[in-house]
Amino acid sequence: MFLVRLELSSGLCAWRSGVASFIFIIAGLNLLLGYLLALLLAPHFNLSPCPSTEASGIAGQTIEDSVPLGANSGADENSAGADQNASAADANAAEETTPATPAADEKPELVGELIEEFKDDLVRYREHLASLDRRMRAGNEMQDTATMQACLKDLCQANANYLAQSEDSNNRLQRGCQAAEEHKQIGRQLGAALNQHSGEVRGANDNLERINPEHNDLLDRQKIFTETARLIDASHTLRDTLDDCELQLSGRAAPSTAAVEGELSGRLVSRSRLEAALADCWRADPDRQQPLSLGLVDMDRCRELNDSRGIQAADRILSTVAQLVAGALQAGQLATRLSGEKFLLLMTGTNGRASTAALEHVRQQVETLQFQAGSEQFGAQVSCAVAEPVPGDTIASILDRLENTLQEAKRYGRNRTFFHDGKLPTPVVPPILSLEPRTQEI
Repeated sequence: MFLVRLELSSGLCAWRSGVASFIFIIAGLNLLLGYLLALLLAPHFNLSPCPSTEASGIAGQTIEDSVPLGANSGADENSAGADQNASAADANAAEETTPATPAADEKPELVGELIEEFKDDLVRYREHLASLDRRMRAGNEMQDTATMQACLKDLCQANANYLAQSEDSNNRLQRGCQAAEEHKQIGRQLGAALNQHSGEVRGANDNLERINPEHNDLLDRQKIFTETARLIDASHTLRDTLDDCELQLSGRAAPSTAAVEGELSGRLVSRSRLEAALADCWRADPDRQQPLSLGLVDMDRCRELNDSRGIQAADRILSTVAQLVAGALQAGQLATRLSGEKFLLLMTGTNGRASTAALEHVRQQVETLQFQAGSEQFGAQVSCAVAEPVPGDTIASILDRLENTLQEAKRYGRNRTFFHDGKLPTPVVPPILSLEPRTQEI
């Protein structure tokens, strides 16, 4: 009996041993098949049986880290092309964010000439906008859906062309500024201004593309006029920055006294020309013994004028105001168009009170003038400010005080002249001038 049990126990052990061996063999075969399958599929899924730094291409980085999220795991021939495209995209992104440095044998373009060239491009862009504005306001054309759609398309195309041109100009300006250490700060200022302006143009295009010409209602047409006016305002701001950069490049070199005295009345000068003359006066008279004052003339509600009458009408009104401002100058005095609708006057040889009387005369001339556009007549108004230097003043401080004085005239109700005596801005009591009402066609 004992022997039978022993034989049964031995048989059971042998059976268990056989089963265990069979299981181990099957498991080994599964592992081997899995390994072979991994080797076979690895090229198709960009996998490796043994991840390494060589496979990932970046030291210490795994395959998972090196593959962008959402990347398409295609065949070998496609993956090589994708890598080349990614490298090209990275190179393009680097070009956009990093100012290009000119090669050693490449002669950089002169920054001043590049700024002048871009200012010409900006003027052409603005004139194109003004031309489109006139076309859109002509008669009842915009009430036709097809015409409105064509105008929208032309306006968006003009913006797209400008953006491409601006990007090229910015790249050239950055290369020119990088070539000289003293111009790098100007390059940063120019780059920031051009990028901001380009952003405003893109924003305007986004707003324009949301307009559905099929609706063709009054509100949509007004949106187009508003966006066009905003684009023109933005171009004025950019032009002011370009003028300031030109001034920095010139080192604010002062003109000769003969040149100042030789300026003719009746015309405006560039902003850099006036600021250089102001710096010259400031250095020549540090104790402020000679009479000197500064004035500002600013169109009231110019944006509303653009929207209601069109850019061309607003430009002609501003041209008339410019003639009146220039006509108020005495020998040796200068005026410049400071921004889109603002004029700065350097009034040498006259104190603040005398300059106030001259600007008040300009204000009343504008007030009594009627502009004729077809069968319609309408008026325009300006606000004026005058300030004279006081002990301890700098050019920056008197310009700030002058601007604050102008804003006080605006808050007081516009169509006013204010004078700052160094203590407070005060309204000027308008003198009664014998001015005959006039009408001017625009």
